[in-house]
Amino acid sequence: MLLRFEKNGGVIKRQVCLDDKRAVEIVLTDLGYNTWDIINV
Repeated sequence: MLLRFEKNGGVIKRQVCLDDKRAVEIVLTDLGYNTWDIINV
């Protein structure tokens, strides 16, 4: 499992690869909102 973490300004992005074809992207902002998206890679 690959975990990628990056911060761009006030937005924190983490991407976790579930397998060879899918990844979950977690986006956190300073306001505390977060979104989970399944990404086809």
